[in-house]
Amino acid sequence: MPGIMLHSKTAIIDDRFTTVGSYNLDERSRRKNLEVNLAVEDRAFARYVRAWFERDLANATAIDVTTWRERSLTRRGFEWAAFALRKLW
Repeated sequence: MPGIMLHSKTAIIDDRFTTVGSYNLDERSRRKNLEVNLAVEDRAFARYVRAWFERDLANATAIDVTTWRERSLTRRGFEWAAFALRKLW
């Protein structure tokens, strides 16, 4: 089981401007979900966010196409069901 990870969408531009938040670039986020992002222009904050991102990246598990294709039928079934039900939430 993976450890704690920051699950947010982040962008750091020119090591000075940082945006962190929950907003997804999809129709559901635009129309249904309550999403929020924070924008900060500060080099120290950008360094702090980059350090967290680098820590998460170091602990991440890479999944290549072969690994993804070899996932179990049970996993595929759950994924299919979640996809089919996505508009209900």
